[in-house]
Amino acid sequence: MICACGTVFRGQRKFFGRPEAQGRRAEATAACKVLGATPKLFPYAHEKLYADQPTLARIDRCLGQAAPNGE
Repeated sequence: MICACGTVFRGQRKFFGRPEAQGRRAEATAACKVLGATPKLFPYAHEKLYADQPTLARIDRCLGQAAPNGE
């Protein structure tokens, strides 16, 4: 099973003195471990995620490596 997250932070926000992206990645990775899933975390800020051709191609390549039946 794969859990894909398109965004993991907002701009330069910080939580407890560290970049929000670090905390969000740690949270998502921990949640995936509990679920038995493989995390696929894309490095896009919420405000900079666009459905443009380069972004869609990158996500498609990454998710295309996953078998649809979970193998």
